[in-house]
Amino acid sequence: MIDNTRGILAMSASVVVFIFNDALIKLAAESVPSVQAIGVRGVFATLWCALALLASGAWRQIAMAANPHVLLRGALEAAAAIVYLVALFHIPFAIATAVNLSTPLVLTVLAVLMLRERNIPNDLNVQSSQRISVVLTYLALMLAPFYWPGSAISLIITIGLNHRFYRFLARKRGLWFAVRAVPMHLAYFLYSGASFVVGCVKAIQAEHG
Repeated sequence: MIDNTRGILAMSASVVVFIFNDALIKLAAESVPSVQAIGVRGVFATLWCALALLASGAWRQIAMAANPHVLLRGALEAAAAIVYLVALFHIPFAIATAVNLSTPLVLTVLAVLMLRERNIPNDLNVQSSQRISVVLTYLALMLAPFYWPGSAISLIITIGLNHRFYRFLARKRGLWFAVRAVPMHLAYFLYSGASFVVGCVKAIQAEHG
């Protein structure tokens, strides 16, 4: 089995484990306090991490954990985990899972379109509002089956960011033409974002052979 296939299978298995873990936490939160559920989860997560350190031999480099960047990353990771678990206790499990699984895609798009990731070519002649519109359009699409108010808010913000373009269309061709152009413009954001990400992936693959 090649390394890429092994890695894909391992990542897929980890996603299944994470979803199963979240489902158990959701069930536990119905009968025990939220703080207790988070604490028990943290204890078991720490034990698994310690086991992984021992099995891989990475414990020999444990001193590197004192690096300020590592400590900051750990603090942010802990804060993110707590916020996610609190949200999990208050929203339907399907919505939490959908948002969680969409995170890698959203972060990739953000890194490419907004954060100007150094290792990814980013020479599109577009404005920041257009980059944000791509992210919001994808967010609206992913939230639509599970949480339509969030999807509607994302679309409203996207339309607001591009209001000058729609006003221009209304002046030139009339209000009804501008209204009909909105869905086509949103579709443009979808395929533009997808095409750009695919192009970046292809460029990275070509760069690394």
